[in-house]
Amino acid sequence: MHATAERKGWPLLELNQRPSGYEPGALTPELRGRDEIKIVSFARRKCTPMPSPPLPVDVDWSAVQAIVFDLGNVLLDLDNTRYGQGWPHDLAGQATGSGEGVVDEELFYRYDTGQIDSVAFVTALTQAFGLSAKHVTDYWNQILLPGIAPRRYATLEVLRKRYPLYVLSNTNDLHIDWVRQHVAEAGYPDFETRFFEGVFFSQDLHALKPEDVIYAGAEQRIGRPTHELLFIDDKLENVDAARARGWQAIHLAPGRPVEEVLAALLEAAEHRT
Repeated sequence: MHATAERKGWPLLELNQRPSGYEPGALTPELRGRDEIKIVSFARRKCTPMPSPPLPVDVDWSAVQAIVFDLGNVLLDLDNTRYGQGWPHDLAGQATGSGEGVVDEELFYRYDTGQIDSVAFVTALTQAFGLSAKHVTDYWNQILLPGIAPRRYATLEVLRKRYPLYVLSNTNDLHIDWVRQHVAEAGYPDFETRFFEGVFFSQDLHALKPEDVIYAGAEQRIGRPTHELLFIDDKLENVDAARARGWQAIHLAPGRPVEEVLAALLEAAEHRT
């Protein structure tokens, strides 16, 4: 993941790099106290809790030569209530316009697959909801506020010495920039290159999991047989799509601590010759 020249020049992204976008206590009062909301469908986003099935026992650890992590709800904890609550419509009279609060979900698909940039995305939402750009970016990033638990950096440090690690995530510029700021503040400004051989984002591969093309793009870049790849994702449809291509995979259902899987990975790594 590399910042582009265009991204660096987007003035709206500066809103995403202020403390109010990262500190729960620093969020604008309007966002913190907002109760009345306008519900919007987020079928493609992470918000539906499901029962936790038992961890799979059919992983052939001896064949695993690389591990591919999803980011949100796997390495990065998310506040999954945010998108289920919908978008705020008026924000206690602080709105800058009179938007009707209606957005075609295709907008989110186009943004997550890199078909539109952050300026176009934020502009569409400010117009739809009558909000300022800052309110939109603050609210958009609130789902990320839990961040990466400090103990996971130590786990990744151990794993990377035994397996090549990768990330395959449905995500977008605003969320990527938030994560970069978050890991830098945690002391890992080189997070992407320190722990991972490659990071593959939907906005760069122009497809979303579970679409077939995004896995094909990752396979081409990793350059290993699919049965050597172990994929960990919190959405069953993404795991099923990977398995259909020959990947080994673990479904990390909502509510199951990722540490259970990481502990198994560490144990398997200890037995590698």
